[in-house]
Amino acid sequence: MHNPVACRTDHALASLTALGGDAEADIQRTEEEARALILEEIRRVRPDLRHVKVHFTENNSIMVSRSRRSRNSILRLHRIFMKAPQGLLVETVRSFFTRMGRKNLQEVRRRLKEYIETHREEIVLRPFPPRRFLPPEGECFDLQEILDRVVARHFHVRPPVYIAWSRRILRRLMGKWIENPPPFRNLVLINRLLDTPEVPEYYLEFLVFHELLHEALPISRTSGRWVRHCAKFRAREREFPGFKRARAWEAENLDRLYRKHRRKASSRR
Repeated sequence: MHNPVACRTDHALASLTALGGDAEADIQRTEEEARALILEEIRRVRPDLRHVKVHFTENNSIMVSRSRRSRNSILRLHRIFMKAPQGLLVETVRSFFTRMGRKNLQEVRRRLKEYIETHREEIVLRPFPPRRFLPPEGECFDLQEILDRVVARHFHVRPPVYIAWSRRILRRLMGKWIENPPPFRNLVLINRLLDTPEVPEYYLEFLVFHELLHEALPISRTSGRWVRHCAKFRAREREFPGFKRARAWEAENLDRLYRKHRRKASSRR
């Protein structure tokens, strides 16, 4: 039987897959060069750190951050920093891995903000890579059906998005709204950890509702910073009929669900 929803999804996926191979190779080289430069500077200023990783991300709300996981120290930068001047990358490393005076730290942050503002349009210059997500038809849930139901119940106009499962299983981020450049549709990406009978459908409906709100209330600039969830967004989110129940299930079950996934993954090794 002809399925127009499936056809629309297939067309969107095919459009994203049509990225040029040469362009991808160039991006890969640029990324490797920038990562090598950053790691070299980290080793120079912090030779005591043995496990350091540098990740370039598509996160359009947190441009630069540092975190620690187990023995690893991870520096995350948005992909626009792959082409940043060497001096700015060196200063960024120093601001995250060494002690800097207040004035020097403020100056580095000012330069980072200036660079981000200058390259704001490039943040959504290329579509989210198809290799990073899976079709909406999962083992237990069809995300397209859930999206259609949420749109029919809660939105007057159908948001121009398509939806998919993440390829990776993440611990914290359950859903993400990803802005793509025209003519591509924006993407709602749902953590594949949730594709299990243990997850109630009302929680997935809430999650999809939350991500669709980003179409109506996208990221905005407030008091010198980019805000993903403004007060109006939070108020609209609380209007979802199952808001409290979904949040309660999330708080009580997500850690347990991820631990169960890890145990299964370990037993298969």
